[in-house]
Amino acid sequence: MQKVRRMHTFTLFRHPAGKTVALKAGWSWFAFFFSVAWLLHKHLWSRALSGIVAICTVLFLWLSVSELAGALDPAKITTLSTILVVVLQGIVWLSTGILTLWVFVYVPRKAYTWQSQHLIRSGYEKLGTVQAFNSEGAHAVWIMQREAQHAPENATV
Repeated sequence: MQKVRRMHTFTLFRHPAGKTVALKAGWSWFAFFFSVAWLLHKHLWSRALSGIVAICTVLFLWLSVSELAGALDPAKITTLSTILVVVLQGIVWLSTGILTLWVFVYVPRKAYTWQSQHLIRSGYEKLGTVQAFNSEGAHAVWIMQREAQHAPENATV
């Protein structure tokens, strides 16, 4: 049985120095599996730093609440101390859930937008969008479309 390949939408960007980049629109699986590493690799420093800070904060909260819960003397546990630990554990669980959503949903979903904005800020010009199977095909389609636009109308083939 033959594998069916899907065409993807690519946006092409060109730097004044001549380098052309094709970005695939939509979900990024690399950003899904390696969020912070992907952000660092794509030079999205502030977003990567916010991810690192968020992860470190959640880990710190997690360890602090675990340490606090373990440090309570069972003979001296009061209703107030129990409520405090439960509330802190709830905060940690909530922040863990938010961080998980950020890492596994928000980053891969926004990856294309963030990368496009970064390229434009870096001096790249948006050329347009094309449909292709991969980035190399996107470059080829863009070149063929550009040549077709510049070809004389009554040229024979």
